[in-house]
Amino acid sequence: MAWTIHASPDRFDEAVAQFRARVPMRAEDVVRLTSEQRRSAFWVASMNELAPVRTLFEEIDRAIAEGTPLDDFKKRVRQKLTETIGDDHLETVFRNAVQTAYNSGRWEQLTSPDSTLLRPYFLYDTVMDSRTSEVCKPLDGTVKAHDDVFWLSHWPPLHHRCRSSVRSIRRSEAERRGITEGEPSKPQRGFGAAPPKRGGDPRPPPGESPTPTREGKRRDPTLVAAHRRREEQAIADAHALETEDAVKIEQLKRQEPDHWYREYARVYGDNGAARAVSWGRAMEERGRALGLDEARDTYKALYYKHGIGASSDGTLFARLRAHGAREVREAATLGEAVSALELHRLRQVPGSTSALAARLDINEAIAASALLGHARSIAPSGDAIRYRSITWAGAVSAKEREDIAQIYDTSLNLYRQLGDESLKHGTTLKIEYLEGQRAFYSPSRRLIGLGDYRRRGAELPHEIGHVLEKRNALLHKRAQLFYEARTRGEARLLLRDLTGNPKYEDDEFARRDRFMNVYIGRDYEGSGTEITSMGVQYLWERRAYEMVEKDIEWLYFVLGQLAGKKVP
Repeated sequence: MAWTIHASPDRFDEAVAQFRARVPMRAEDVVRLTSEQRRSAFWVASMNELAPVRTLFEEIDRAIAEGTPLDDFKKRVRQKLTETIGDDHLETVFRNAVQTAYNSGRWEQLTSPDSTLLRPYFLYDTVMDSRTSEVCKPLDGTVKAHDDVFWLSHWPPLHHRCRSSVRSIRRSEAERRGITEGEPSKPQRGFGAAPPKRGGDPRPPPGESPTPTREGKRRDPTLVAAHRRREEQAIADAHALETEDAVKIEQLKRQEPDHWYREYARVYGDNGAARAVSWGRAMEERGRALGLDEARDTYKALYYKHGIGASSDGTLFARLRAHGAREVREAATLGEAVSALELHRLRQVPGSTSALAARLDINEAIAASALLGHARSIAPSGDAIRYRSITWAGAVSAKEREDIAQIYDTSLNLYRQLGDESLKHGTTLKIEYLEGQRAFYSPSRRLIGLGDYRRRGAELPHEIGHVLEKRNALLHKRAQLFYEARTRGEARLLLRDLTGNPKYEDDEFARRDRFMNVYIGRDYEGSGTEITSMGVQYLWERRAYEMVEKDIEWLYFVLGQLAGKKVP
């Protein structure tokens, strides 16, 4: 049966409110949510950047509030969105979101006590034409009581681009039409759930308004309530099993570097650089899958025993367990904690102190996930990378020599814990220390020159990054490919002009790109890079959280380099 709908000049406030209660999220984060949490999220399939998702969310919100036609919506989105999304996909996103909001608003209206008192029955209204789906066609004209459990799993939309709706009818019309028995059709997976709670449960309590059966007899409220609980539990259990299995399979896929390779090959090419980035991305997923207590114990050992962490603050997991948001405190895995933090941040006032604090927590938790997943997936090198002795080229007291040697030995913990055993280069290096000299590595002399031990010994991990590139053809090639992909089309400029620092010589050049530090883009004309060396330096300085914020693919790549031959 067809139902003619006339546009109203008034804004559909309930629909607007229902849509605005949803939270924009990346598609890759949604898979970690429960089915209940997903109903409060807005995402676009295969869209893993938050900015375009927010753009679509804002434009759909405007369309719902203003009654914007599809064509006008598309024009506005095309003006703002640089990401590629096909017309068909864009239309599906629009129609699904708008129909969900409208039908959610209708739910709020129709289930209000004032409405159900006068019109206690609902009728499923299908738009019948050549485009009607096989899901909605047999449901057209279905009549059931407003408190029937049927509506909890058959509230439109029931499939992509669903045009059906529900309207309320009086008892007399329901009796004339007859109450529908059973379920004429089932919704597509992921559709049909009644709208989530908003400001309290709008559903009438079981048995509140007993309704007659087809024969006109009144139903026992106790039996109605018991039946309803059984039906709801059966539906919830079935959905939970399907969702849980699907999420587990997806999580396992995401923990494998091959799952991400195609995505990064589009950026870096079909080569080792893309494979190194894919390794780091998969390691983040492995870290996210860790139970929060297990992740905490492993992280504490890295931080307090070996000096390795996502930031200089070792209280990440204590903060998560004491967080103000219940979803964060009660998270079972590190990934659930990250997702809960992201939802928490989106609920804060943009630019507020609480929003900034939440963002920092998210960055640190993501960095910790990547470090933990990586540390658990390699065979640590232990003492395979070491130096033989330190030559003191200046006046340094015995006590200073002892302190400096201890600092540099400790700084090698980064390689001992995060470097795979395949990184060992078979050469014991010498160190020359001269206070104030600029650090360097001389392959011909097998010598590392150092001159400033005060930054937690960061210059030694930096220079060993050069050693690894020089003595490992695989790492050198990967770093060069990464550098070339990132700096393609960039001008080669003097470092002192880019930095404003006159200490750099006439033969020192760099390409700017979007590197966190201009020096990362230093150009050695193919003989080496600063990609690996600066990366391990940032890790040892506990600045991984900054890498997440400003250049997360660089963090992924550096972990891929530290994995050595585990990355082909």
